[in-house]
Amino acid sequence: MIDHPERILSHFPSHINNIIALLGQFREIKQVSTTDKFAAIARDILIAFFVTNKYWVYDAENNLGELRFYGRHDQYKNVERFLAHMLHRD
Repeated sequence: MIDHPERILSHFPSHINNIIALLGQFREIKQVSTTDKFAAIARDILIAFFVTNKYWVYDAENNLGELRFYGRHDQYKNVERFLAHMLHRD
């Protein structure tokens, strides 16, 4: 059983927002936003990536046993795999 599932559930959205903020640094804008159209599209892509690679699941609150958000760093996909994921999206 997962200790403190509310902590795990709250970390994922923060993690996604942090990645969106990092991606925003490469945009030609004055202020990075995690709520604009770019952020919404990036969020959808990132969540799909995490779900496809079985780090996260939709309806996570009811599927805590399926979460693999934490683990050894060498188990995680790298940026190259993320880019490949983006290229193969519909």
